[in-house]
Amino acid sequence: MESSQRCNVLWTWDESTTVVSAAEMQQVRLQLECNVITTVFPQAISTLRFSGPDLFTHVIISVPQAFIGRAQHELIPALRGVCASPILVVPGNVLHGMEQQGSIGGYNFVSFPDVSYVRSIDELVNHLALIIPRIISENDVIWPKPGDIISSNQSRMHYTIGQRVAEGSYAVVHQCRDYFHQIFVMKIQKPHRCKTIVETDWNKERDFMSTVNHPNTIRLYDAFVYNNLYYYVMERADGTLRSLLDEHSNNRTTLPFDTFINFARQLL
Repeated sequence: MESSQRCNVLWTWDESTTVVSAAEMQQVRLQLECNVITTVFPQAISTLRFSGPDLFTHVIISVPQAFIGRAQHELIPALRGVCASPILVVPGNVLHGMEQQGSIGGYNFVSFPDVSYVRSIDELVNHLALIIPRIISENDVIWPKPGDIISSNQSRMHYTIGQRVAEGSYAVVHQCRDYFHQIFVMKIQKPHRCKTIVETDWNKERDFMSTVNHPNTIRLYDAFVYNNLYYYVMERADGTLRSLLDEHSNNRTTLPFDTFINFARQLL
């Protein structure tokens, strides 16, 4: 069963200098499946001042590069005065006519705790995907779909779900890619059995695969729980022995003797 409860993110900007893209806001809403509340800076300060401390998990502020100094010395301190939530600074577009008014050289860089700077909307999505999974109850699950981004609480890596490649009685296998665009396979345990049994089997398989290190076995890279589903991230193997034999059978060719000897050695 899925829960409809979601995280709340406040997105703000200084309307005297910045233009924010509605398409970028919608991208964040869709990819993270979170509530994004958008408002200009003065209204954001008022909203944060009178809201509960746990209402917003994060605050996003769009700042053009030319005005980053002003943001550090004026806007971010103002936000810090009314909320303790992590702040993410994302590049914004300069309001027409303000191009020559930038203050990039007028301030020294200031470091703030819990303030992160991202270079693009894609990087913003990837950053948030690591730290704000959807809020669900202990017994709910959210099954991922291709294109979704999920994060590991073990490696702190995030993965983008790809197409489904296989399904068995107890698990579904998808392709996935990590932050560095490396391709893996992701095995997801089906939740139809008792949760205790699923967790026990997952722990046993994870512990066993973690001890196996051989060139002829699939390597386990990551294992984690996300939204109450149990995941393995493993090395992708291109092709199987069965597919190789079938290919030679269909082409009416024989397996080269050297290849046969090589496979035999690996099995012994």
